[in-house]
Amino acid sequence: VWQVAVSPTGDRIATSGDDGTARLWDLQGNQLTAFEGHRGIVWQVAVSPTGDRIATSGDDGTTRLWDLRGQQIAQYEGRLGAFNRDWSRVLIIQPGNHLIRDAEGEVVTLWRVDPLETLITRACDRLRPFLRQSDQVTDEDRDICRVEGRE
Repeated sequence: VWQVAVSPTGDRIATSGDDGTARLWDLQGNQLTAFEGHRGIVWQVAVSPTGDRIATSGDDGTTRLWDLRGQQIAQYEGRLGAFNRDWSRVLIIQPGNHLIRDAEGEVVTLWRVDPLETLITRACDRLRPFLRQSDQVTDEDRDICRVEGRE
């Protein structure tokens, strides 16, 4: 075990480990969920302030967000730096390039962490003109964004 995080309610513990997984436990030591997907050691684990998400960062150079069922929500290239208070933004530390880097050769990137509904809405807003006009789009495709057929 490399790191331990306690849920905000104090009734669950998240751990990260050598075996490429993070795990969620109850206080009796029963495993509730395994978060699998990293290649190599999972160095960091964090629990969101609302207790409904887990963040992990591993030897494979990725930071991942998970729901409590073990489903990956998002993946960022780089290691976890920090979250803001409500987890709406995440800092990811990445290897730098020759143009942008700090003294240690790393780049810090700030990313928005949006819920799925927000991502779908933003994507549909951008795709709406294409969905309305393209011959390549099916009615089923249009239904995803609630777009009427070709005009």
